[in-house]
Amino acid sequence: MPVSPVSRRNLLRSATVGTGALAAGAVMTEPADAAARRRVFAASWEDVKSHGATGDGVTDDLAAITAAIASVDAGGGGVVFFPPGVYRISGPLQVGDGSDSAVSTKHHRITLQGSGRGGSPSLNFVQNTGATEIVYDGPVSTSAAALSLEGPLHSLAVADLVVNANAKAGYAVRVNHVTDSIFTNVMARAATVAGWILTSRNGFPPGCVYGCGNNTLLQCWAYDPEPNAHGLIMTSGVTESITLTGNPDAANNDVIGGVFFYGGGAGTAGFYVHGADNNTVYGAQAIPSGGRTGGNSVYFRPWSGDPRFPLENVFHNIGMSQPVGGTSGTFGNIFATFQEGDGAPVPIMPSITALSHRGVQAAYGKRVYRSRDIRTAALPAAASVTATSFTTVAGLSIALTGAVAGSSKVRVTFSGVVEKSGSGSGELALALDGAVAAHTVQQAAAGTGRHNAGVTAVFDAATAAPTLAVRARSTDGAAFTVHSGSIVVEELY
Repeated sequence: MPVSPVSRRNLLRSATVGTGALAAGAVMTEPADAAARRRVFAASWEDVKSHGATGDGVTDDLAAITAAIASVDAGGGGVVFFPPGVYRISGPLQVGDGSDSAVSTKHHRITLQGSGRGGSPSLNFVQNTGATEIVYDGPVSTSAAALSLEGPLHSLAVADLVVNANAKAGYAVRVNHVTDSIFTNVMARAATVAGWILTSRNGFPPGCVYGCGNNTLLQCWAYDPEPNAHGLIMTSGVTESITLTGNPDAANNDVIGGVFFYGGGAGTAGFYVHGADNNTVYGAQAIPSGGRTGGNSVYFRPWSGDPRFPLENVFHNIGMSQPVGGTSGTFGNIFATFQEGDGAPVPIMPSITALSHRGVQAAYGKRVYRSRDIRTAALPAAASVTATSFTTVAGLSIALTGAVAGSSKVRVTFSGVVEKSGSGSGELALALDGAVAAHTVQQAAAGTGRHNAGVTAVFDAATAAPTLAVRARSTDGAAFTVHSGSIVVEELY
């Protein structure tokens, strides 16, 4: 069973030395370094209720929580623990006090540890019992954040709780000029601008040049957004109204799993990426709220200071139902693997590379086609056509099955040796489902003997089983002969 700091102090008072117990009233003197270590240990865990927090959802617990953080901070870092409850705060819960001009913060290596998160109040299941929730109940402000981490800050952790902006604060969680920190199982709720924002200061304090990077969001959520809210913003400067300045230093952050709900209407995005670079979103979902339409699962906004940003951000295996929007940085961003099955079209956009779960590939605004299925047919013997209207050359027809109608393309190639007898001419062409493609017609004049013929064309697959064929005709009814030949049909995807 874990021993509390108080119990450890009592154990020290009654400790045995060697094989004998201390005499009554005896005083055991610790070495100075041991005493210092014990003081650090005693300060490394603070329960917010021991500082006066109630967690009853009514009392203002801001001062008590702030005092617990200050106590841990004074000891060089540690854990601030939130027992189950709803902690009402009358203003932003702020960790750190850095500025654009001075490194004035000392809050490092601090963990805000809840007892677990629940879900929406509309879900009255047991999942909401015993959870920890911090509820912002301060002035209505789009610039406020319920939990505001104001760096420079390093090596923080936030885990197992709900941060509720309560439709009053613009942000639930603001991560501003923070590095090497981890957020685990944290739900950001009811924000009016964005559930989460990863950002950096407009100017770097002297000697502090790292911005907002190397942070991890592990199984975190944005939930119950207001209609105009984004899920998560990664941006290049302090943003309050999405009027953005600063440096593109939301970089090298990882979002692993979780669900990010957003308003869903025009101007909102699950992931809003402005001037950020080298961030990775893996296995997360972007879900529009309220059945609204017109938004974007991912939206890219170039940085005015350097249009190459946002760049090299990777979205891997994320669930999306609305399209990708905005303008990618010119160095490019990547989607792999893109889940078309969720309803979002593959982004055919400049400077974006995408590979869908079914193999559709796009690069820099162009669809990249590859061969998935190849069928061939060859003439076993010479075949002649005498009809004056186009008819299929026996042996040069292929029915392709399994194509994706409206998405696949079909490439057809014919090569062979032809000869026209009599007078007039013979004509040969490629046909899709019986319809001759006029641009593929090849002619052979009578009396010119045998000569090579070849043609290639690409068709859109209108059905899942298109039939491709070589068709021919004779203008005078005399034989037009294909002495040898083959047809190759490829499904391009």
